Amino acid sequence: FWSQAAGSLLLHQYFDHVFACSMHARGALVAAIYQKSLTLSHASRSEKSLGELVNLMSVDVQRLTDLIPYLHSLLWSSPLQILISMVLLYRLVGVSSLVGLAVMLAIMPINAKILLTLRTLQEGNMKEKDKRVK
Repeated sequence: FWSQAAGSLLLHQYFDHVFACSMHARGALVAAIYQKSLTLSHASRSEKSLGELVNLMSVDVQRLTDLIPYLHSLLWSSPLQILISMVLLYRLVGVSSLVGLAVMLAIMPINAKILLTLRTLQEGNMKEKDKRVK
């Protein structure tokens, strides 16, 4: 019980600090984009529409600030958890556990293809939103 309570408390503290850091980064990015947009020359302003600038300030900055709290999970936490789980599973059931690892590795290219398709659709969606705001 106490280890679960301590883990929960530490995780809450971690996310509290990381989300605060994420909000500071968001404020700095929005301020930098706004400052840059104020100093653009007329020729530069004609290249980017108001919709593209608003899109950059809202959607793109939001995507970046959503990434910051979970960056540790992508870089080291998830691979470490998978490794530890696979070692423990291997010790428990033996070679049979490698089937699960093989399935996980086999699904990765399918997942990558789906994510690339979603990215393409998202980019098309953003272009349509920019056209609507123009």
